[in-house]
Formats: sequence, C-alpha cells, structure tokens
Amino acid sequence: MMDAYQVESVCIWSEAEQWEKTHGLSKRNYRVGKEQRVSLLYLGHLAASDLHLEGEEHRAFMIEWLAQHLPEDLPQNGGLA
Repeated sequence: MMDAYQVESVCIWSEAEQWEKTHGLSKRNYRVGKEQRVSLLYLGHLAASDLHLEGEEHRAFMIEWLAQHLPEDLPQNGGLA
C-alpha cells in the first residue's frame, strides 16, 4: 500500500514526463539526457506543488524553473545563419 506522499510523487513524476513530451524538450539542445531532464522537471513540479501553484501560475513557474535549472546550449554563432 502506498501512502499519500508516495502517490503524489508518482503523479508528479508522471506530470514531469508528460511536460517533457508536450513541451518538446527532447528536441532542444540540452547538455543532459532524458532521465536527467525528467528528474529536473520532477523537482520543479514538486516545488510548484509545495507552493500550491495551479494553471498559468504553475506553467510560468515551470518555465522559470527550466531557465534556471536546465539551460540550453546555444549555437556558437548565436543562432544567426
């Protein structure tokens, strides 16, 4: 039998995996692999949950979380062709 914290953890992990898929994170140029990306997303979603954020506030928090904890590698030419 799982306790409430364990159930919440599983739900948040699932949410992190879904966020990784729906927001196209696998197509971006990160220095880390999928497992690390999802782990960082899990921590972000857990922090948002602790703050009781929902909807747009949750989404904005996650975007900021990603910017702080999962920076993208930018092309050497700054993205200019």
